[in-house]
Amino acid sequence: LGAHFESQLSTFIAKVTDIPIRIPKQGEQLQKNCIYLQPKGHTLRLSGERFHLEPIVKKEAVEHLARGAKGSKILVRISPLTDIEPSGAVLTFTPLTAE
Repeated sequence: LGAHFESQLSTFIAKVTDIPIRIPKQGEQLQKNCIYLQPKGHTLRLSGERFHLEPIVKKEAVEHLARGAKGSKILVRISPLTDIEPSGAVLTFTPLTAE
């Protein structure tokens, strides 16, 4: 979940099960019979039986000057769709006029 998103998932899950719901900490070992939720503002992955967390970093747009047909210049801008990878990106191509 993004850093500014407040989830109600744990509330909904708690209404339908008695299984403990946990938000894992860095390096915590996976336990049987638990439901784990991704911590707010972090990505979550398992390596072996341990959780690894990394802060979600806002991705900035990247611009690149390219050459088009007949040597024309084109500004290519790659903008992320969200703060979470690999969600995709928007490509914008802007022809530049000769100066």
